[in-house]
Amino acid sequence: MVPSSRVIPSGQKWAGCPARFQSHLTSLAPMNSAGRKRKSLLVLLYAFSTFFVLPLFYLTPQIPGLLLFEYVYVATPIHNHNFIQTAYMAPVVGVAYVFLVMIELLFFRWVLLGKVQPGRHSIHSLFYFRKWFVDRLMDLSLTILRSLYATVYVPYFLRALGVTIGSRAEVSTARSMTHSLVEIGAESFVADMVLVGDAEVRRGELVLQRTKIGRRAFAGNVSVIPQGTVLAENTLVGVLSIAPPPEQPLRPGETSFGSPPVLLPVRQNFSNHKESLTFKPSTLRRVARGVVEAFRIFLPPIVTIYGLGVCIDVMTNLTQKWDFGYVPTLALLPAYYLIFFAIPALAITLACKWLIIGVYKNAEWPMWDHRVWFSEAVTAIYESLAEPILLSHLRGTGYLPICLRLFGTKIGRQVWLGSSDITEFDCVSIGDEAQIDGNSGPQTHLFEDRVMKIGPVDIGKRAVVGNHSIALPGSTIGDDTRLGSLSLVMSGEVLPDCTEWHGSPVSLVRRGRPLYSKEQKSV
Repeated sequence: MVPSSRVIPSGQKWAGCPARFQSHLTSLAPMNSAGRKRKSLLVLLYAFSTFFVLPLFYLTPQIPGLLLFEYVYVATPIHNHNFIQTAYMAPVVGVAYVFLVMIELLFFRWVLLGKVQPGRHSIHSLFYFRKWFVDRLMDLSLTILRSLYATVYVPYFLRALGVTIGSRAEVSTARSMTHSLVEIGAESFVADMVLVGDAEVRRGELVLQRTKIGRRAFAGNVSVIPQGTVLAENTLVGVLSIAPPPEQPLRPGETSFGSPPVLLPVRQNFSNHKESLTFKPSTLRRVARGVVEAFRIFLPPIVTIYGLGVCIDVMTNLTQKWDFGYVPTLALLPAYYLIFFAIPALAITLACKWLIIGVYKNAEWPMWDHRVWFSEAVTAIYESLAEPILLSHLRGTGYLPICLRLFGTKIGRQVWLGSSDITEFDCVSIGDEAQIDGNSGPQTHLFEDRVMKIGPVDIGKRAVVGNHSIALPGSTIGDDTRLGSLSLVMSGEVLPDCTEWHGSPVSLVRRGRPLYSKEQKSV
């Protein structure tokens, strides 16, 4: 992370958060360039794929479902009632859509790439285009199949994509994997939004290397495991941290944290939980978790498809039965979105949160405890239904705090939210006039050694949380305090009032004065 106004001179390498000088670089040879014809053809190929091919990834799996709505008739108690017909068909179409998207992904991944080997490829080569196209498909899958990740089913899906993955591994929304070159060890844990073995481009060449995560290794949320890394057995890379370089790897049992990474001398132990609740569950528990997670996978597409079906029925009736006219019917599209998609998505997610969880409180649950499955189910439904359909569009407006208060989040007056990424809602408190920038916010739970720990995060009045920054459970950001971009507040850490902090982990930048005096506050 390069701080504002910082100048990095030519020929130097900087890294870390905040960025620090590491070394001087030797002069590089001129980059190889493709001919004009090849460049022109590639520009056309990328444009055609972006605007005409990739959108079909969303639409093509929906065609069989639309045909079912059109040609399959189910007898209902109410004669010829389209809304009841849609309710019968939506679960079938929703489940089919998830499987068709997975089949589509597998087809393009293996047809276009096959088994990838380590090596170098020109960015003007056909291989690079094929790799780029498959990577874009996988990025789309993180949106369409969001609720599939972090379930017992995702290891089977990743194996089908070519990842070597051991038994009882837990993988959430890992990104940027070159599947054939990634190995994830047995009983390891890859948390949310981890960058695993991301390919690099250097001097016009795509560089591919193997990446290995060892048995019972752990990669924390938003951490980076660069390609070429070998994480030894039972190692841990912390939240918003980067793994040590390959020439200085972690030894078995070691823990690293931050950017640049530093070794932590002590790691909290959770051996008080039985292995039957952490690493070696019974068959009954595996089946029970599979049922809960099937519900969370299929509910969002079923709700969305039911809304689509009802919307089409209403538009058809307006134009064909009630002679409303095509132009006025199309003019009401924003109202259809609000009534048939946005409001139901919010209402159903709220119902799931309050009926399944109730109020979130401080807790410590092992992975195979049913309360973890229920909590993760609510989070997945929120991130797959309410957030993409409604809440993400309300960022930066006064409507987002109103919606989040419905979930139990304690939010003061005139709060500006550029992020809707909140999970254990009742554990979050945001003071008056605070500002939470994009892709940042309170992370009220952590997984460590297969144990989920839930704790509060308090953000004070007029506090500012910069882009891509995280406050871990049990942390407090004081009044009039500023947290810089790409920064991490550790569990239990308290940032005093009227201070500024930056880095991963944070360090004090400066102390200041309150923005308002006591007299001004009272007014």
